[in-house]
Amino acid sequence: NLGVKIGLIGTPQWLVRKALNGMIRKKRVVKPGFMNYYLPTTEKLLNAYVHLDAQPEVGDNIKDTKKQISDALDTINTAFEKLFDDLFEEQAWDIASDISVMQTMMSQDGLMQSQSGL
Repeated sequence: NLGVKIGLIGTPQWLVRKALNGMIRKKRVVKPGFMNYYLPTTEKLLNAYVHLDAQPEVGDNIKDTKKQISDALDTINTAFEKLFDDLFEEQAWDIASDISVMQTMMSQDGLMQSQSGL
């Protein structure tokens, strides 16, 4: 289903908005080629699919091209999911470190009976 496949295409726009708002460091968002190639090319493919889908006559070229675009969206979605996940890697490390330090300090201050959790 193409609708499901394009569901993640909104993710890059979200990432760009967050980067522009300073909530995520731009250097972590803008991988080489992302803004200049991947994002505009994805938009081009989606627009082409919509245009082809609106044609009243459907021949082999239209069917084949729509299938190619649909198949490419699987790869694009996987790449965008990885990019999205990578954005939070540093945050996950920071949180894990903060929790570990807090547990150690609480234990040293006699506020915890064990290191099993907060």
